[in-house]
Amino acid sequence: MSSKNEIRYGMARANGVRLHYLHAGEGNPRTLVLFHGWPQTSHQWREVIPMFAEAGYRVIAPDYRGAGNSERPLFGYDKRTMAVDMHCLLHDVLKITEPKIIVGHDLGGQLSYAYASSYPEDVIWFSCGEAPLPGTSVHDEMKFDKSLFHFLFHSIQDLPEKLTEGREHWYLQHFYDKLGYQPRKVDTETFAKSFAEPGGMRAGFELYRAFDQDAVDNLAALKKDGKLKMPCLALHGGVSLFTAVTDRMVKEFCEDVTTMGVPEAGHWFSEENPEGFVKIIVDYDNKVKAKYGK
Repeated sequence: MSSKNEIRYGMARANGVRLHYLHAGEGNPRTLVLFHGWPQTSHQWREVIPMFAEAGYRVIAPDYRGAGNSERPLFGYDKRTMAVDMHCLLHDVLKITEPKIIVGHDLGGQLSYAYASSYPEDVIWFSCGEAPLPGTSVHDEMKFDKSLFHFLFHSIQDLPEKLTEGREHWYLQHFYDKLGYQPRKVDTETFAKSFAEPGGMRAGFELYRAFDQDAVDNLAALKKDGKLKMPCLALHGGVSLFTAVTDRMVKEFCEDVTTMGVPEAGHWFSEENPEGFVKIIVDYDNKVKAKYGK
């Protein structure tokens, strides 16, 4: 593997927040941005970043505010504010001004939608999935599903922090096990250590406490601009709770939707089947280039 395809590390201040990011493939012509989910960090992309770089992409994988080695401010966890963070990092700091591919997983998929709808001119195509998009009917239905009890639990102020203090690994392991098809492939130790650091769990819960504002913002964007026109890849694990709802959910906000499942994977597909995930992204991108010339 060429040295430029190896993972490198960066730290920068963007939109007033210190952000950590992984990157590889500098100099490659096409930029792919990866937004991680919860309870994960940019570390979830460790296996796929070199694969994407080898396939010809410049890859940027940030820890968004509150996660991993990025700063954990008290406020700003609505996804529109976080999209501003990402835009400032990509444009103002890294000077990547050409349109990009934006791929988000889980709550990172909520962020990828917020980014695509806030900066449509900056997005070739985007992907989201494995988390209900606030403002959709699917989100309204699923937030009361017993299997997603944490949507309500995390929205309570202060209590989740106190009840999970000192029990971070035990609590997070519940989600890794419950939502995975091959959960032993998930690096639970690294993620749990990160979230056990001061402010880690609180920042994660704030992502959920922002859902009501996210719904208001998403519906306002839908009313103002209509459904997104750029291609969207609605992605779910092949063996996942979200298999039955992903297509319907994403079509509430997007016109040009292709829905696919990563085989032999549950919720954590970038770790459970990294090769399968990379193949889907590269194959879809080739189809977008062939169809739209982008």
